[in-house]
Amino acid sequence: MLSRQSLSPRRGTIYARNGEPLAVSITRSKLIIDFGNDRFRRSKTYNNDADTLARKLAAFFGDKSAKEYYEELISLRSKAIRTGKHISRAIFRDVDQNEWEEIRRYPLLRNGYNVTYSVQESGHRVYPQGNLALRTIGRADRAKPYGIERGMNDTLQGKNGMQVWKVLAPGVKARIRHKDNVEVENGYDVVTTLDVDVQDVADNALQEQLIAQNAIWGTTIVMECATGDILAMVNLRRNSKGEYTEGINYAVAQRMEPGSTMKLATTLILLDKAHMSPEQKYNSGYGKKVKVGKYNEVADSHPIGTRKKPQIDLRTAFAESANVYFLKAVIENFKGRETEYYNALCSLYLDRHPGLTELEQGANAVFLPKPGSAKWYGSTLGLLSYGYGLEI
Repeated sequence: MLSRQSLSPRRGTIYARNGEPLAVSITRSKLIIDFGNDRFRRSKTYNNDADTLARKLAAFFGDKSAKEYYEELISLRSKAIRTGKHISRAIFRDVDQNEWEEIRRYPLLRNGYNVTYSVQESGHRVYPQGNLALRTIGRADRAKPYGIERGMNDTLQGKNGMQVWKVLAPGVKARIRHKDNVEVENGYDVVTTLDVDVQDVADNALQEQLIAQNAIWGTTIVMECATGDILAMVNLRRNSKGEYTEGINYAVAQRMEPGSTMKLATTLILLDKAHMSPEQKYNSGYGKKVKVGKYNEVADSHPIGTRKKPQIDLRTAFAESANVYFLKAVIENFKGRETEYYNALCSLYLDRHPGLTELEQGANAVFLPKPGSAKWYGSTLGLLSYGYGLEI
């Protein structure tokens, strides 16, 4: 008689840039003992062997006492004899290969493979760095998978195989060559640009700031400017216990107004598209609210320049994050040329998601209003200049 067994591939390993493992698959075995097996029924030494086995299991696992293991071994065998049924149970946790090599030498288990017990193997994913970068690394064994495990699942998972066995006797079988045999294809490994040391520093730094500011969530991204490689991506949120743990990947999935970080894009556009001189000066208002044009009114968070000389140039405006300056500069240079300003923003890729959406389900799309659309208002050009009226 022939039997067929599906063979599971080894899932690929995810590595940091220097080769440190971030996610690794290990094989774990569940040992299921058949307490109704005839070999146990005929064994006059079962009780003595069960006592020895119980002591060894208690010492090895430390989860139950020898007495508890012994009572379970005796109870299950007695029930099997009383009912005349095969009662199969796993009485201890799944074990890895090294643990299995030790346990299989114990009494009642020695030389009993596929006779008094069977072994069910399964792949388990472990994360050697603990929770470090866990949201970015991800999980594939969830109802809603996420991270690299989700985004590169096809690469990591490999393909199942098939092995045909010939049954030689009850509980005894052998592999055979057969046309239905299919070699298993293990998954490919994935090497990321993440740096474990940088990730650790970024994680601690973000956590310190979240605690200091009593923030709900935060994200930190560290990029190597020379290559564009992402060295660290940290996402922390406060849980019900007040602790900060990895939450959703805000770096990828959370859409929000960029605020003053937008002034870098505005500076590039003023220099490249409007050909504005870095020496160009505007009145900062010295911290007072200033109305610019028909729609926009804004103030800086602090006085810039001096009370007698509130005129500042582009360098000072950028260094001081001056809302009034950038509002005035954009209105003066692009009023009536809104489409040119919009196209300049698009040339900096601010009209699209920067990528990695595969890491997180439901990543929000960018919102950048287009001149002439229903979402473009009289105040929109001015708001965009210092980071509002859009979400990226």
